[in-house]
Amino acid sequence: MSNSPDLPEAPAGAPEAAIDLLRGRPNPFESLVRPQRSDDRFADLHVQELLRAPRELVLRIIDAYRVSAYQSASDLRDTRIVTILGDRGSGKTHMLESLDHRTDERSQILIRPTYYASQVPFEEYLLSHLVNALLESDQVHGGKLFEDIAGHLTRRMLQQALRMLGPTDRLFASDVSRWKRERLLWGRGEFWSARFDQFIQDLSDKSCKKDVLTLANHYRFSSGLLMRLLQGHLHRHEAGDDAVPIIRRHLYVAMARNALLKDDDALSRFLEAEYTLPNNRPLFRADIVKHLLHALIEICTLVRLPVVFAFDNLEGFLAPQGQFDAAATNAFMDSLAQAVDSTRGLLFLIFAESNLFRQVTKQTNQFALDRIRQGVPLHAQGPVDLIELKPPSCEELQQLIRGRVGRLLKDFASSASLPAGFPYSPAFLNGLSQKTGMGLRNRLLLLRDEYSRVVYGRGVEEPAVAKQPDTAALLERAWTESLSVADRKLQGALGNQLQALHAGLGGLLQQLAHETFEGWEPVDVQATVAVGDHPVYGVVTLVDWRKAPPNGDPGLVRGAIGFLVSKGSGMPRDLKAKFDLFRDKNLKVDHLTVLWPRAVEDGDLAAALPEATRQIWTSSRRRRQADLRSLSNDELRKILAYAEWMEVVRATTEQPVEEETLRLFIRQRCLAIVQLVLPPVPERTTTDAD
Repeated sequence: MSNSPDLPEAPAGAPEAAIDLLRGRPNPFESLVRPQRSDDRFADLHVQELLRAPRELVLRIIDAYRVSAYQSASDLRDTRIVTILGDRGSGKTHMLESLDHRTDERSQILIRPTYYASQVPFEEYLLSHLVNALLESDQVHGGKLFEDIAGHLTRRMLQQALRMLGPTDRLFASDVSRWKRERLLWGRGEFWSARFDQFIQDLSDKSCKKDVLTLANHYRFSSGLLMRLLQGHLHRHEAGDDAVPIIRRHLYVAMARNALLKDDDALSRFLEAEYTLPNNRPLFRADIVKHLLHALIEICTLVRLPVVFAFDNLEGFLAPQGQFDAAATNAFMDSLAQAVDSTRGLLFLIFAESNLFRQVTKQTNQFALDRIRQGVPLHAQGPVDLIELKPPSCEELQQLIRGRVGRLLKDFASSASLPAGFPYSPAFLNGLSQKTGMGLRNRLLLLRDEYSRVVYGRGVEEPAVAKQPDTAALLERAWTESLSVADRKLQGALGNQLQALHAGLGGLLQQLAHETFEGWEPVDVQATVAVGDHPVYGVVTLVDWRKAPPNGDPGLVRGAIGFLVSKGSGMPRDLKAKFDLFRDKNLKVDHLTVLWPRAVEDGDLAAALPEATRQIWTSSRRRRQADLRSLSNDELRKILAYAEWMEVVRATTEQPVEEETLRLFIRQRCLAIVQLVLPPVPERTTTDAD
């Protein structure tokens, strides 16, 4: 279809024929603007003209963080914050989703947190989300980002290492016997040297699509040999015994192991390692996290990938129980401001509802406001810190109609001669454009219902804006989608999901606060609390339990809950990090519950632990009260799904869902999880009706 006034009139009967064709197709406005998370239909629903100007400005800002040549930390852009404001239903989430579907095929790491852990240091929070983004399968572009980065940088490191080998070094680096090497020293060594040269040439050829392991096998270089060469190269050129070179060497080796040995757990082991400096110099938890985060930002920068944290549905972070939380607001804004001062190379995008953000800025101190308003300077424009989304113009709406309806009529011979805005009448479109106070979502609702009336002959009994969604169906649909997302996350290493697991467990316990479960009430819940010295394993959930009437003990029992998720050599460190919480006397923990994602039938669960881990458990439990409990896969996926589900629910509904409705929904599905973490008592009095 076209809006050009110079087109001839539509052939007689063309509009009627087009309507007949559309009657057999779905309503293109049924899905409104966007899904909450990317799916296969987004490209079909998206129209480039919609919100084009603000989207292109955001993309320019993102591309400002695409460093062309990285030599040192000073090449990283300053960490900055940009706020995208819009009324509810103005298309903020749709625009965020469209950033991943760029037409220029340039990519970035777009991280969309679904929870905020206020009691975890902010750099740990950022590190956890960046690791998850690197290791999870990309739903838009496919594959895992870490594998792509590791393959690219391993090729680059191999080129450097091999080019520095002299003729004799090449012979001694070859996989040949000592006797054969001695013969080659006296002649015919050119053949082996040429093999190195051709391998280096293919490694440097950007048009060569073969991965580094395939190339190595083609030229008969063993993975073990190449790993030894790389490690020697790193020790020469990433020398030093300070934290930064030590962590860099470990990270580059992890990438090489992933690319050359197909070691899927290499990055997880790199993060879970215990880093010690020579002469037993102390390396504190905060220092390790800072260096780990910087090292990961560096490798992303080396392959020209901007690292972007996008906080959508801000009310879900700052009003998690439906009421504005001033303490959470101050913690979140202060954390962002401190990240501006303490990190480099990160871009934060805040997608916020206009009224809420005005409330947030009134609550925020001047220190944080000054940093939030610094903005990202752009060529010929200056710093940009705030972008406002305006209601679409009449022209933009016509382009939206032409885009969505035009896809349904792409095989219709006379589609180019149909009137502008077809199948809508000019009077309807003029009336719609004059509704100046109406946001994008409500305009689309009117387009949906008018399309249904004109094309399908269906009347609308109530104004579209006043319609209330089916809350039960919405909650169930969001739950099913969130469980699917959790299933994808569980395909990777559980250690990378540790913060998300605690956020989910803590969130659902907060939702069920003051409910009664086998005589116990959760009174206060701290979802994600950092304990001990380990930056990955040192996380627990704290819950204050009270005996419900008529059992009557007014005292509180404080329980800590930890997930034992590591495997292999990291498992004893994982368990020890949980017991480290007892070292902090301020926490005043009475009991530790360790949840182990393992199905163990009747018998002693501790006996199933690997020997080294069992020794930690036995020795620690002698001094502290602790229980080890089995966590099923179904319970695990529900815990991981909770934060995602809550974000989808709060972002999808026009009016907040009643807390009692949310509480009943979660209780029905997660009762077994709550029962699993109840404090242990010799005899429990069951008063719970369930």
